[in-house]
Amino acid sequence: MQFTKISTAAVALLISTTLALPAAEILERAPEAGAELVAREDSSCGYTDNFLWYSYAVVIANGQGSGLCDGFLANLRGQCGAITLWTCSESDTLTTTATFNTPTTCKGNNVGNAIYVATAPNLSGVTCVQH
Repeated sequence: MQFTKISTAAVALLISTTLALPAAEILERAPEAGAELVAREDSSCGYTDNFLWYSYAVVIANGQGSGLCDGFLANLRGQCGAITLWTCSESDTLTTTATFNTPTTCKGNNVGNAIYVATAPNLSGVTCVQH
């Protein structure tokens, strides 16, 4: 009986410690509440209407660093569904460039929302214009 209580307590302590460690790391890296960046002049979003799909070219200049391509693609899929012909590169000047196709149901504001959610702190003010 005593062994069972000690074992249960040890397992509970191990689980709570294991689960708490990653959360602490996430909290340390999280931006301040309400932190937001305004799009720099070299951030841009343009698209062409190819009748059945839109072809987008996006430049995100927010100084975030690596990892933006994956987050941006995930958020685009959430906003727009199918994303085809995806290319994305992150430069050492902290600028991310992406090109992709979407269904015509994916409007510029959807892409702008995906940029906003993917960036930390959030980058607002990137407007997609038709070329």
